[in-house]
Amino acid sequence: MSAWAIFAAILSGVFIWSGQAVPAAVTSGIALGLAVSVAAYLFTPIPRPISREGALLRLPGFRTLARLRHWANPFYVEVVKLRSPYRPSYCESELASELLRFPWFPVAPVHNFAGWVDQRSFVMKRVTLWANGMRPTASGELDDAGPGTLITLRVAVPAPGAYFVVIFLFLLLLLGAIAIVGGWGTPGGKVAALIAGLFALFVFGFFAIAGSPVPGPLVSFFLTPQSEADRYVAFFSEVLGAEVISRD
Repeated sequence: MSAWAIFAAILSGVFIWSGQAVPAAVTSGIALGLAVSVAAYLFTPIPRPISREGALLRLPGFRTLARLRHWANPFYVEVVKLRSPYRPSYCESELASELLRFPWFPVAPVHNFAGWVDQRSFVMKRVTLWANGMRPTASGELDDAGPGTLITLRVAVPAPGAYFVVIFLFLLLLLGAIAIVGGWGTPGGKVAALIAGLFALFVFGFFAIAGSPVPGPLVSFFLTPQSEADRYVAFFSEVLGAEVISRD
């Protein structure tokens, strides 16, 4: 809805600037904004989640966050190991058959997981009509553990979104620091630094709520708390008869 509103406002402004009447420009902006939003929703590729071995989580401080399970920590990476009694080739074919096909629209009668499987590795995401771009995704491997298959599952916020937010927050804080140093003691410098700091706090707060793989207290208050990893575990249990060996 927010993406639709933003696209509609931008397109309406462009149409008004080009000389169209306001009612026609707004109507066209709403229609085209909806089309752009739906197209982006249907055809967005599934991004891999951040990894504990990735460059971002190797930075000082982030290594601890990668293992800190908390609803306000969007950098937590949950690693689940499961064991299926079936051989890897069977698990690969069954998993591929149960995932939604491109364009990954949530119309399946049973499962609403989309993704792909290739050479015993997979990438998945849960798809709903109210999905957000920061919803945690999953990746993993199917390894031979004869008899049976060892499934390594990693659930975390999508890597592109995490890198974008970290870089964006760094630039905001850098802008605030420059405003403080360049305009130290002046009202303009303090106001600019305050705005940059508040905006950075807002961006991180939204990122934490939307991207954390752990349900927050508000969700836990109204609904049965279920993490994204819990949903994936239930899916693998039903489809591949997999049982949890460990969770970290």
